[in-house]
Amino acid sequence: MGFLSIGTKENAAMLPVSVFLFDLILIQGFTIHNIKKNMMIAVPVFLAAVLTSFLFFKDFNSIIGDYSIRPFTVWERLITEPRVILFYISLLLYPITSRLTLIHDFDISK
Repeated sequence: MGFLSIGTKENAAMLPVSVFLFDLILIQGFTIHNIKKNMMIAVPVFLAAVLTSFLFFKDFNSIIGDYSIRPFTVWERLITEPRVILFYISLLLYPITSRLTLIHDFDISK
């Protein structure tokens, strides 16, 4: 079901990454030896996934063209995204009710 969900929602593509990290941290233990051993497997799999994605997405110029209708550029999105991710991680670590809303309005980084 996880494999099928990747075709419907982009966030589901993080499922294998999450399972890999949970296994590395919680089951195997977070040691230098385990990290090196797992990177020998994870790096080729990641590179194969990136190369495979090039087969499915051929028109790279459409990425830039899609941002012509948005109020921000590709660069502004790339520099805003780390703030958004850190905010959501902080919600996991410090979940007070005043921060747990469904609507978050992040300012666009310039």
